[in-house]
Amino acid sequence: MARSWIGNILHFWDKADRKYNKLKADEERRETSVSLGIRGIIQAILSAAFVVLFVFGGVFCATKIEFELAGLLFLLGTVIAFLCGLAVLVQGFFGALFYVIYQLKLNKSAIGWIALIIWFLCLGGAIAGSVVLIGII
Repeated sequence: MARSWIGNILHFWDKADRKYNKLKADEERRETSVSLGIRGIIQAILSAAFVVLFVFGGVFCATKIEFELAGLLFLLGTVIAFLCGLAVLVQGFFGALFYVIYQLKLNKSAIGWIALIIWFLCLGGAIAGSVVLIGII
């Protein structure tokens, strides 16, 4: 069944759940699989980068606001950029966390713990970078 893009946003953990169940059912791959942990690491790094880029775009637009017609467009750009950054923060990091948790449930390999540490570092870096950038305003 085809889902709308809103359904994909609201059910972002379904793909991780399907991959986990598929790996859990396979006896041979269950003990050696690291794909969920790798996916969690990649998603955490990309989410941190995009959050910082969206906040940078929002700060850039906020510094260009003047009380003219173009200023209204920059205000709109600021709001959109900050909302996109917030959406990436929530969906990207929660999605990455689901992959990390599923990797740890699947097998207690080192990649699961490494992915968890990288997830915390990326989350902290994205929040710290955003706070520093917002401090520029």
